[in-house]
Amino acid sequence: MVRVEHDRFVDEHGRTLVLRGVNLGGSSKRPRVGDSYVGRPFSLAEADAHFARLHRWGLRTVRLLTSWDAVEHRGPGQYDVEYLDFFEALTARAGEHGLQVFVDFHQDVWSRHCGGSGAPGWTLQWVGFELAHLHRTGAAFLEGEHPGPLPAMIWPTNAGKLASATMFTLFFGGATFAPQTRIAGTSAQRFLQQHFFAAVEQVVKRVAPMPHVFGVDLLNEPSPGYIGWADLERPGAPVEVGAMPSPLQSMALGSGQSLQVDVYRRGLFGPRVVGRQQLNPERLKAWSTGFDCPWRQHGVWSDEPVLHAARPRHFTHRDGQAVSFTEHFYKPFLREGARRVHALAPHLAVMLQGVPFAPGPTWDVRNSGPVAWAPHWYDGFVLFLKDYRSFVAADAFTHKPVFGARRIRASFAAQLGRLLTEAHERGMPGLIGELGIAFDLRGKKAYRTGDLSLQRSAMNRTLTAVEDAMASATLWNYTADNTHAAGDGWNGEDLSLFCLDDQRPGDDDSGGRVLDAVVRPRPLAIAGTPVRYGFDLPTRRFELAVEPNPACAAPTEVFVPRLQYPRGVTVAVSAGEATHDEAEQLVRWRHGAGAGPHLLTLTAKADASTSRRRRGR
Repeated sequence: MVRVEHDRFVDEHGRTLVLRGVNLGGSSKRPRVGDSYVGRPFSLAEADAHFARLHRWGLRTVRLLTSWDAVEHRGPGQYDVEYLDFFEALTARAGEHGLQVFVDFHQDVWSRHCGGSGAPGWTLQWVGFELAHLHRTGAAFLEGEHPGPLPAMIWPTNAGKLASATMFTLFFGGATFAPQTRIAGTSAQRFLQQHFFAAVEQVVKRVAPMPHVFGVDLLNEPSPGYIGWADLERPGAPVEVGAMPSPLQSMALGSGQSLQVDVYRRGLFGPRVVGRQQLNPERLKAWSTGFDCPWRQHGVWSDEPVLHAARPRHFTHRDGQAVSFTEHFYKPFLREGARRVHALAPHLAVMLQGVPFAPGPTWDVRNSGPVAWAPHWYDGFVLFLKDYRSFVAADAFTHKPVFGARRIRASFAAQLGRLLTEAHERGMPGLIGELGIAFDLRGKKAYRTGDLSLQRSAMNRTLTAVEDAMASATLWNYTADNTHAAGDGWNGEDLSLFCLDDQRPGDDDSGGRVLDAVVRPRPLAIAGTPVRYGFDLPTRRFELAVEPNPACAAPTEVFVPRLQYPRGVTVAVSAGEATHDEAEQLVRWRHGAGAGPHLLTLTAKADASTSRRRRGR
């Protein structure tokens, strides 16, 4: 059982928990058949094999993806009961395999209908968008409508395009920035949020009674939309790739104009303009008949006599005061969501996050139910450039390159430490909700050669940073239907630890990728306070230093994977007694008396050939 105690995750014995697992899974962002998500991330018939595999690999915390679209895709208030039954049964099955679960209401750039995932298509239609015209007007970039190879990591650019930016602005701040835009007699903001929260409640009611379910991640990677956008004539997005219209250009394009916009390419030292592209040559409108651009209706822009921003501070100021997306709009949403979750399930931790790599909202834990801070972090060089070099990486906060293996290791640990400090300053535990690596490096070269050494090194670098920071984390991701050709089945991403093409008959662990870097010894539950721990992949040496808590009667438990130690492991402790349960892949360590820190060391037993070589020297 996982619960929140101040700034720690603890179990029923009061031991500090180190949570490690996966996001399940990448293809859950799309329906399986038609509009139905039944069978995502896999069918109930397949569930036992996948859940047993994750438990065996020591990846025992699952961030289980669902979405608003999965629950309410048929229309407002029309819930997919078949899906809810399936999701409830799947969640229960995870508990049967000893896995801990927190549910993630996932979204990316609003909806699959505007290039991402999450919200139902009717949310865009009720605002007035014509779904069939979004790609051709430049209001969104849609994978399925792009001819030829998909540009790498282009989907995040949708955050700055008309459809996603408008929907998020209306969702978080419609009552403030678009009061004339109303749905069913109420503000777009209230209408959309109330339906979202009601969908969340449908899922919480199903899973909250299960003892292995400990949390709810309210909204994955929120976007401010246009809120706070200072210069409407300058484009922006989490990454700059391909054609990048500014907000002003996006609004004009969506209203039927055809414009030339800058085309960007991103490299190690940032984005640069590499050309121009004519968008919306057909002069289509992104708005359905009878609807008009809400931003023109609210006087934000005009094309008389020429295209210009008529209210350039519309999204940055109200009544002469600067607005903060995080404090004025996002925080009230989180507070209402947490209130509604805790009204149904007071024991569940509401997992909070902010806009990626931006300061999150302040939070008063004294007037709140259990909460945890669950931000995301990636090795940006590997993720965005689809490459790995041992001597170069990037700082996710400053966007500046970092050179040299030692500096990179220190930088990565500091970046993760910064995220955990945000959690502890708020008085809550931290868990890195997403981190991982792209497997399709250098044009999927590894799939042609069978050499995954770059991927192994990249994964080891990421997980070494997790250990250096002593962080709990869930890797992105485990996709049960991943293939070399299709990747995770969403926008060209290929970050799955598992691949169908790599499976071999009779080998339960086959299909796993770079498992020697992923399946590592680690503390599970610590009877005290961790001082440091880490695993050295080349030598397979693991060390854990603990400041013991004499009041805790339960032992410290350490996961010891057979995969790392197929010929046995030597366990040494500086104090107390440790017993190795090979069947459970577990070391139980009772610390005994004496001042800390106490040290546990794992080393691989040498096989016979290695011993003979050593004796012959």
